Amino acid sequence: MVQSSVRGELRGRVMSFWGLINRSGPAFGALLLGWIAGYWGFRWPMLSAVAVTSLVCCYVISKRGQIEKELTKGQ
Repeated sequence: MVQSSVRGELRGRVMSFWGLINRSGPAFGALLLGWIAGYWGFRWPMLSAVAVTSLVCCYVISKRGQIEKELTKGQ
């Protein structure tokens, strides 16, 4: 979806950025959660991560129609 929604001359840059986020994002998140868990224990960092993930999911779901409309507009 990402690859087909950008102009051809930017496709390689966008896909490399997408790959960077998908490869380094979980590793950085695990490192951050482990560091915080060293100070506050495991429960609160995990609950915070679940809360942030839930908020992001709710935001994306609420914008789903708008995203679909923007992606199909160019076709």
